[in-house]
Amino acid sequence: MSKLEIQGLRKEFAGRRNHVAVNDLTFTVDEGELLVLLGSSGCGKTTTLRMVAGLEQASAGRISIGNKVVCDTTRRVDLSPNRRDVGMVFQSFALWPHMTVRRNIGYPLRARGLKQGFKEGWIDEAARMVDCTELLDRYPGQLSGGQQQRVAVARALVARPSLLLFDEPLSNLDARLRDQLRNEIHQLHQRVGFTGLYVTHDQSEALALGDRLAIMRAGQIEQLGRPREVYENPATEFVAEFIGMGNSISLYKTPSGWASKSGQLVGRVPDVSAETANLRVRQQAIRLGTIDSLAPGEMGVEGGTIADVEYGGASVDVVVKFVDGRSVSSRIPLTGEGEHRFELGSRTTVIFSARDAKLFPTSPAGSAGTGQPAHNDVAPEQKAGVS
Repeated sequence: MSKLEIQGLRKEFAGRRNHVAVNDLTFTVDEGELLVLLGSSGCGKTTTLRMVAGLEQASAGRISIGNKVVCDTTRRVDLSPNRRDVGMVFQSFALWPHMTVRRNIGYPLRARGLKQGFKEGWIDEAARMVDCTELLDRYPGQLSGGQQQRVAVARALVARPSLLLFDEPLSNLDARLRDQLRNEIHQLHQRVGFTGLYVTHDQSEALALGDRLAIMRAGQIEQLGRPREVYENPATEFVAEFIGMGNSISLYKTPSGWASKSGQLVGRVPDVSAETANLRVRQQAIRLGTIDSLAPGEMGVEGGTIADVEYGGASVDVVVKFVDGRSVSSRIPLTGEGEHRFELGSRTTVIFSARDAKLFPTSPAGSAGTGQPAHNDVAPEQKAGVS
């Protein structure tokens, strides 16, 4: 396996108005590392993967795999996909229906003329890696979705490529099978240590698989770091929202401190140079109660009304609406009382630990704002004002 280096990568699609899908992208995937490109549809992650594979022509930039430069627009280098020494796992499996599993797995060996692989049993070795040895004589139509995906992974591995590329390989599977195969890919990476670039829009998939995550937005990387670092310390409000901090409480500054139009805000917020800000917190970090029930280190917003309660087995999702029209979602673990504790239309207070909240200025004093975090967490135990 080899190191992947990308420098100044750009992709424009021509049209009535040129669309920049990838904009000056630079990053490195170290040997044996699995880097996950995470982002919503249209952010440029799949276009980036396709340029690395040679399936899409770069408008500008340089791509190196190991010691080989596979793309350099200034030198007009653009190697075809079969000369880049990459293996790719597609979203749609892309197996030949008229070929057995053995022939499907062995196709890259035939395409590259690697007779050595047939002689030395590379097909059987790849099949053993993904636990599909017993499927070698079957046809794709005789396999389940999970089995077909295993075959697709074996086919990507069989020629022992320098780099493995994964294009949302689990998105077409049901939830149970997706979790199972995610675990298998993780274990395979631990055993084999391949260098990989993995594209997904699923944050749980990205957190579980990636050695590092690159959160993409509008063709650029918003934040690059290890999963725990990105999850616990999002660099921008966009990243915070994308990795699960979906709840947003709007704040504004008053002479006596921060206040919220949603309701009475209890808890001390850092005095940052901003006139307005958003407080972000995950739904599982929220509990519901009263201001009187706040423990040391907690904050609260009172004045909410329970608008919806959804049963989820081990928990219930409770939606609380406030007078300014904003909603806050909370995932409450079920106790013996169950969801009957939460009555539609009843008043409640949204409570969370100050450590679990992140503050992002939306309009720094005298400017339009950047969405950069003001502080890692907020401090408790000060009544901040009434809207």
